[in-house]
Amino acid sequence: YEEFHIPRPEGSEPLRMCIFRPKDYQAGEKLPVILYLHGGGYAMANPEASIGVIRPMIESKRCIMVAPSYRRSMEAPYPAAIDDCYTAMLWLRDNMKELNATNDEMIVAGHSAGGGLTAAVTLRARDRQKKDGVKIAFQMPIYPMIDDRMQTPSSIDNNAPVWNSKHNRLAWDIYLADHYAS
Repeated sequence: YEEFHIPRPEGSEPLRMCIFRPKDYQAGEKLPVILYLHGGGYAMANPEASIGVIRPMIESKRCIMVAPSYRRSMEAPYPAAIDDCYTAMLWLRDNMKELNATNDEMIVAGHSAGGGLTAAVTLRARDRQKKDGVKIAFQMPIYPMIDDRMQTPSSIDNNAPVWNSKHNRLAWDIYLADHYAS
């Protein structure tokens, strides 16, 4: 993969971006482009941690994935991750031709927290359509982390070994900080 940095509008440290292409990609080959937002409960991980999701997607349905390493909640709570992902989306809008995209529409996808961010940034793009003009072909939130209310049976009484009710509540508390009413 290729790594580079883009400026953030507020002037903090640059946003790290990763571009993943199929192994047999030929320079100049036109492919669909996906803005991919990694999971990690808003608090952990990075684009490389999602290679097990990214690699099969770009190999089976040839595409280019652009994945920002958005700020996690431990370093910057809400709305920093959404802001970073939207900054990446605007960069992608402006660079579709340079990436050899098949057209000027992007796909937005992500899993878990990345699925929640997928929903959030596509809604922001819709709300700012006249100003920003982002063209989204479709969104693909994969098991999105979008409900902080902890009222469903699976969120109240979940004792799974990796992601359980306790971890979910903690992740929302850290991500939403003062906005979270636990």
